[in-house]
Amino acid sequence: NNSRYLRALRLAQSGEFIQAQASLPGKAYVKMVDASLLEEIEIGAAKELRYDAACRNMEEGQYQQAMEEFEILADFEDAKEKKWKAQYYYSEQLREEQKYEQAVTLLEDLHLSGYPSAQEAISATYCEWSEDLFQNKKYIDAIKTIRQAPTSIQTQTLLEKLEKKVTEKAVDFYRENNFADAKPLFQILSDYGDNEKYLTLISCRNTNLSVQNRIDRLLEILDFEDAGKVLLYDDEIATEYLQGEWRSDDRRWYFIMEEDGYITFNVPWYDYGDFYRIEYGDVLLYPADDYDNTQKLYSFRLEGPDRLKLFCYKDAAVYYLSR
Repeated sequence: NNSRYLRALRLAQSGEFIQAQASLPGKAYVKMVDASLLEEIEIGAAKELRYDAACRNMEEGQYQQAMEEFEILADFEDAKEKKWKAQYYYSEQLREEQKYEQAVTLLEDLHLSGYPSAQEAISATYCEWSEDLFQNKKYIDAIKTIRQAPTSIQTQTLLEKLEKKVTEKAVDFYRENNFADAKPLFQILSDYGDNEKYLTLISCRNTNLSVQNRIDRLLEILDFEDAGKVLLYDDEIATEYLQGEWRSDDRRWYFIMEEDGYITFNVPWYDYGDFYRIEYGDVLLYPADDYDNTQKLYSFRLEGPDRLKLFCYKDAAVYYLSR
């Protein structure tokens, strides 16, 4: 019995707790063993079994279970290092499942623990996450996500790429008159390129703003995109801006806008309707009792503050008039 006790002691001291426990099978014999040694052997055997199970989980790709088991083992043998490794592999698994936020949380914890590959993996995960959001047309979320990423060559390169692509999407929406979708994209990238100018063009379509405010802001960007048409967006702003006498360079053709909105002209015209209105640079004629039954008379575009390009639908010709 003493020899068995000594053998169990030596096995326990060398960390072979399962074998130590197996060498103490009899109740009568166990009574001979020092209580503290018996407790150490039982705890060690349990840890060794858990450690072996965690290693098997690692080999089988059950990284979450392995990570949790190694964490419980704490300082047992190399459990801490293996826990970090399992956590890293589990984060990769989550990334493949497109569970990016969970993956980043695990990787950030690893980075704080000093795990060598964690920082690079965080950047890669943010990049993949942002690309995935963009492909799923979640453009604003894509920009917000890549902005959260740690600064690196990889993340900065992708940020610049997404800023360009999202702006292109916003411009496409704008040119399709889809201002509801264009505006939030321009807003999140308001400091990028000409996006602030596009926001001005959108806001100046808002008839709640004062006419003079709209005119002043549009004149600052008159040569940009369709600003020259937005200045003639509706009757209110067009009537205000077009006041005056506009004539061709040879003085032959004219278009005159009075303060009260009354117009006179000699550029070829259709004899149609009794009234007119201006919509986005188009002069529309219509009968007094039929507002929606319109005939296009002219289409205006400003070439400069006092220079007007007039397309005449009567003779399909272009006339240039100056104020």
